[in-house]
Amino acid sequence: MMYMEEDSCVKKCQSLIVEGTCGKAGSKSKTITLVFHKLITECSYDILFIYDGNSYNSTLLGSFSGDIIPEPVTAFSGYMLIHLYSDNNHALEGFNATYTITDCPYNCSKQGDCRNHTCVCHFWFTGKGCEKRSCSTDLCHGHGKCDTNKERCICDDGYVGANCDLLLKNDSGQGQWYILSKSSNIFTPRTGHIGIFVPKSNSLWIFGGFTLNKIVNDLLYYSFNTNQWENVSKTSPWPVPRYGHAGAEFEDCLYIYGGIIATRVYSDELWVFNTTLGHWYLISEKNRHTPPSLTSHTLTRVNNWLYLFGGLLMNGSFSSDMYRVNLTSGVWEHVKIRGGRTFMRRLAGHTTVFHQESNSLLVFGGFWMESASASQRTNSLHAFHLKERYWSKMAHPYTQSKHRPRVIAHHSAVLMGNYLVIFGGNSHVHNDWKICYDGELYLYNIGCHTWVSHGALEERIMSKMEEFRTSNMPKVGRFGHSAAVAYGNILLIAGGYAGRVLGDLVAYKVPSLIASSHPEIEIDYCEGVDIESMCLKNPECLMCELKNTSDLGCVHYNNRKKLCVDNDPSHHCGSVCDLLQSCGDCLIQGQGPILFNTSLRNVVHNEKCLWCVKEDKCQKRSGKYLKLLIYMCLQTDDF
Repeated sequence: MMYMEEDSCVKKCQSLIVEGTCGKAGSKSKTITLVFHKLITECSYDILFIYDGNSYNSTLLGSFSGDIIPEPVTAFSGYMLIHLYSDNNHALEGFNATYTITDCPYNCSKQGDCRNHTCVCHFWFTGKGCEKRSCSTDLCHGHGKCDTNKERCICDDGYVGANCDLLLKNDSGQGQWYILSKSSNIFTPRTGHIGIFVPKSNSLWIFGGFTLNKIVNDLLYYSFNTNQWENVSKTSPWPVPRYGHAGAEFEDCLYIYGGIIATRVYSDELWVFNTTLGHWYLISEKNRHTPPSLTSHTLTRVNNWLYLFGGLLMNGSFSSDMYRVNLTSGVWEHVKIRGGRTFMRRLAGHTTVFHQESNSLLVFGGFWMESASASQRTNSLHAFHLKERYWSKMAHPYTQSKHRPRVIAHHSAVLMGNYLVIFGGNSHVHNDWKICYDGELYLYNIGCHTWVSHGALEERIMSKMEEFRTSNMPKVGRFGHSAAVAYGNILLIAGGYAGRVLGDLVAYKVPSLIASSHPEIEIDYCEGVDIESMCLKNPECLMCELKNTSDLGCVHYNNRKKLCVDNDPSHHCGSVCDLLQSCGDCLIQGQGPILFNTSLRNVVHNEKCLWCVKEDKCQKRSGKYLKLLIYMCLQTDDF
């Protein structure tokens, strides 16, 4: 059955696939599988909805948009309702798909026998349609044994993953992706959840989320001790279901704020879960500075404070306010901004991380509300100096656009070593960039203020392992996922949305020149690289004539003065000064780094800057001609 409706604004087309003969209702004993051959729709404006049932109240299996061909979709109710919604502004080809009706799901994937509409899987296979490989000794990579009863690998100490191939607390296997869990009955597919790694428990903790059909409030964790998901039994009190909330960790406790708890209803509660005691607590201390109900905001820990920034308000507007709560007293404060263009920071779906050496919150991407009725995605990077309470925009030139993310929202961002690491996001540029679900990994060197290709850094360590790395890399992008850092050098990505909700857990072990599992060991990753092109792939490295040999050598930026004949050789490590476009920005973010005992010593940190009055420009407060530069910059033509 097909039905089509059209008005001046939109087109709607729907089809209902029914298992059975004419006049008979669908049979739950059979399955309907839809296989896509083509999908070309306008991202975010043309959406294909697929339901497991005969009405819009049935289970939503997926909502697809863009031009990435989805995986096959299967309905088990005997019905499949397909609804295509499209606006009339930009007509594209739509989709092409075929369906099959079978007695058993996926015809048992040719890895089992169909008996009474149920698959009896062959040895080593499992799942409703025998579509999953359980495990075998060879799949455990020699670092574990297959438990056929539990249908998974039992890993040796120090190894985790579906195939026991990820070695923890070690830099071995760097630059590669790993599958920790493809799917689980505990970590069910979801988006809009939080994911926080707690070192004391060696676990990634997940709370809440949205399954496309319901909001959940389960609390679970992936234990790196047992290599499996575990569920936490509900007790009282317990937060109501929510998604789009924000979370942070402090002293083995999980903190969450806000989120969507019902249609057009957001939360204004701050909850804390003690992972040691296993109890939730509602921090009910409220005053006139308590934040409003929010979603798509961020919560970032700085020492014993939590900073809350931005988000979507219940009236539909975006917040540019910042709040902080003292984790000792539980009292909220409204952070008063002393300078910077606040309207540029009306953001939702952005990310925020704390960079201690600059004492700043780094805010990237999100939806920016440019007017009362319009918003757009952005790829701007902002810095908020906590002591000065001043906003600065890092104005990157267009020449750096090659490795810089396009405009994205609902992505993830973490700090690893001296890099801001960004993954995924909802990305769409009308008539230019049709990718709805970004699947790229983006690296921003905070010392050189340069976007770097992760592939270029991987080239220095990858050779014959390239095929292995690529095969485990997520095949499709996602947004609304969670990201966390484990053991210093492992990026964890859990769940998210890519037309359908995802329930996987994957890991990427970054190259050691980005972050190491042993940061206390100072290693010069430039030393010993004798090919100039390979040397310059790392923005912190430069080629110069060496003092002791007079040969060209690869030298770390910090060592150039003592190792190079020229104390100030040319290099491609950028400066924060070049990005600061106002006197206030230059003075605030150009103060130089604050180094701590935990600060990395073998990386580039922010340089000191001065504002050149004559040239109306921020410049580095260093170099051969510093005294002359200061003298000239302080001169004016006024007499």
